[in-house]
Amino acid sequence: MENLSEDELAGHVAPLIEDLLASAQDAVAADGSHDLSEAQLATLFSELDGQLDDAAKTLLQRLDVDGKLAQIARNHTELVSLAAVAAVVAWALKTNPDLPEFGTDKDLGGGHSVSANVDLGELLNLTVQHLDAGWSYDGENTDASVTAFGGQSENGGGAFDRWGLGAALSHDGENTDIDLDGRFQRDNGQDTWHLGGSAVHTGEHSTTTLGGRLEQTADGRSGFLSGRHVHEQDQRRRELGGRVNLDGTWSADAGISGLDPANPWSLSAQAGRTSTDPEVDWSVTGKMARQLDDDGRTVLSGQQTLARDRSLSRLQLDHSMGGDHSASAWLERERTANGTIDAIGGSLNTSVLGADAYAKGWMKSNDTWEASAGIQKGTGTDDLSWFAEGFTSKDAIGQQDSGVRAGLRWRF
Repeated sequence: MENLSEDELAGHVAPLIEDLLASAQDAVAADGSHDLSEAQLATLFSELDGQLDDAAKTLLQRLDVDGKLAQIARNHTELVSLAAVAAVVAWALKTNPDLPEFGTDKDLGGGHSVSANVDLGELLNLTVQHLDAGWSYDGENTDASVTAFGGQSENGGGAFDRWGLGAALSHDGENTDIDLDGRFQRDNGQDTWHLGGSAVHTGEHSTTTLGGRLEQTADGRSGFLSGRHVHEQDQRRRELGGRVNLDGTWSADAGISGLDPANPWSLSAQAGRTSTDPEVDWSVTGKMARQLDDDGRTVLSGQQTLARDRSLSRLQLDHSMGGDHSASAWLERERTANGTIDAIGGSLNTSVLGADAYAKGWMKSNDTWEASAGIQKGTGTDDLSWFAEGFTSKDAIGQQDSGVRAGLRWRF
């Protein structure tokens, strides 16, 4: 059989070398970490091209001692191309460049696609900094993805001391939306993982939400389950919710309210246990408001709260005198483990030069009191306002104080 000549063998290698060197030259030119000019880069890569060409010919001469390599190359030119790639990789290892991160995406049609990314770092270190590959599906109502990843641990180590797998699923139904996700990772022998999900069902007058998460971290295992149901119809709102945590803590609440703007009312209850207090804490609160005249200028409101260690009763009367003028008065009784404290207070409000002016005060049965008068005004931001006032007061240990104070209030 006829053997390929040295030049014919090198002819298969040269195009690949040229293409790869061109890509490498573009990458180096875009790297601002060196001081080489464009002309210097062109000269450098031209010399490198010649050196690689000579090296490829020499390699072929030394390997093809009896012409068999030439015959294999004639029948399998892709092997010669692969050898060229290996030669360029060898050059890269010798020069030790910090390679950019490579990635590719391919659309498979029908909503399916695959992707891959690799960060090789400095090739001389033979370290894969990060490698991931994944599949995803983007449907009309359903999205799904699976990703595998690996690489060097942030704490150092081998190329694949960190690896893992992640997956996610999302479905948008006509009335129900579901989201699920999970991830497992092993990093230097330490396993961490999580599983999570949520579902939302929307009815004609109600919304139900369920959610949960379970995870393992270096600090231990944690998780929770939660749910909430809200029903609103005929100016009535009913709500029930709760959460249970893996550490034994929990919370729950329920409420019902009337949404009539003229006569709103509500009844709510909360209970729970925290990690700092093993006893169950609870409270029940009722609120109401009633318009006492046809035009709604006078409103009586009340609140009653019962809790594990306290109770609070409050009545308040608000009256609008027309324009920016209004007045209010209130009575309050609070019971705690330290006894019962009664309080009475009131305020007058008006407007002066675009600012709110007020005079208010209160006094309690424990011989404490405070009176103040001042102005306050909002800014262009609804959450920010300023105030300036004069005050006089007496605290629980009998000390009296008076003066002027000013400041900013930020609501967040």
